[in-house]
Amino acid sequence: MNAKEAANKWNVHLNTVYSYLKDGLIQNAYKNQNGHWVIDDHALKPFVIKGSKFFTEEKIYQTILRALNKRESISSNQIAGLEDYFYVLEQSGNIVKLKNKTYADLFTQYKPTQQGLETLKSKTKLVELVKLGLEILSFL
Repeated sequence: MNAKEAANKWNVHLNTVYSYLKDGLIQNAYKNQNGHWVIDDHALKPFVIKGSKFFTEEKIYQTILRALNKRESISSNQIAGLEDYFYVLEQSGNIVKLKNKTYADLFTQYKPTQQGLETLKSKTKLVELVKLGLEILSFL
């Protein structure tokens, strides 16, 4: 799809889509030989992280769960190491992989479980998830 089609699909202004593109927030988007943007038809609306560029582990897990719940995407430009966070979220039962989803964007391949939605709302559960994540990743 092109930028105008993405703006209509995501219900945002065309300039917002161009801003997403300029900031590298839409995964696998590229300019064709005519200089026009091409966006994957399955691309999700970017989940824009506002505020500090420095996040606690709790905030990262919370942001990923929130984006999945909204069916939006976060670019690896915004959070490095997304694959590790997804691995921990899946191993801990907070997200589940959707069948037959093999798109490049991790956010199109998973959805939060009920447990994940409960974790999203609980500071205590987020802290527990961070501890579990450190344990899981220490074995890799």
